[in-house]
Amino acid sequence: MNTLPGELKNILLRAEVIGRKNWLHAVNILEKAAEEYPGESSVYLTLGDVYNRHRIFEQAIDAYQKSLITNPKDEHLLFIIGNCYLSLSDYKMALYYYDQVSGDGPELNYNKALAYAYSGDHEFSIHYLKILIRQISDNANLFYFLVEELLRLHKYGEGLDYLQEMEKRFGIQRYQQILLGFIWSYKKIWLKSYFAFKKADELGPITNPEHLHSFMQSAWQIGQLDKAIELLLRGLEFNPRYGLFYEDLIRIYLQKRDYSNADRALSKAFRMLGNSDPLLLILKDKLHKLQADSEAPPQDDEPQT
Repeated sequence: MNTLPGELKNILLRAEVIGRKNWLHAVNILEKAAEEYPGESSVYLTLGDVYNRHRIFEQAIDAYQKSLITNPKDEHLLFIIGNCYLSLSDYKMALYYYDQVSGDGPELNYNKALAYAYSGDHEFSIHYLKILIRQISDNANLFYFLVEELLRLHKYGEGLDYLQEMEKRFGIQRYQQILLGFIWSYKKIWLKSYFAFKKADELGPITNPEHLHSFMQSAWQIGQLDKAIELLLRGLEFNPRYGLFYEDLIRIYLQKRDYSNADRALSKAFRMLGNSDPLLLILKDKLHKLQADSEAPPQDDEPQT
């Protein structure tokens, strides 16, 4: 049956309009159109778009690939298929399609950086992020993404350079200071780490367990034991089953010889985490030994006659 191009265009337009309210009906229209006009790429492209909008990526890929048969070098279509695979966390296939797209537009570079980061290939992720930052220099989130990737590869000096560049461009920001705190802690420059975390905390209270623990560690290392305790207690308010907070809290109380608070923290830890945690049991034995030593009468060093 020969059909005028205008009639097919009307079918596709009708499917698009109906798809805004009833996408299943639109799919039905397009599947019938695909049977009636086999090999017509625009039908499969429209069908793929309907599935894609509703995040049904497997069916979207299937439709797009059928459209690709008659347009194997359609880079826009190759890019869309890559995006669908990225949404499915199939990073290898996403990169396979991205690599068939020429040029280095910002969206392509970002998606490649994301796919490489999620697949664990951080060197390539860093490569594309550096290109992207040269293309888009006014987006702080791209700098954060890049610095996080650099830290995963222990490239602390380079990460520090980008954070300092960020400060010049965007001013002091909370997460920028948190990343600075991490870098200085990795380098064991504890005073700088402490003041970076402190600045971040002033800009907005730190509640993330990992961030709080690093802040606490820097305070502990520079002898700010009361501040370290304050941070651990704050962390336990948000994460009452976070074992590491209890362990460090008890250690600091023992260091301060504050055995009553150490005992209370230990009792709460056992209530929240159970009585079989090996590290807590070791700390319990240590606490009891220190308490016994503190209560023991002083030894008479004079020889008996």
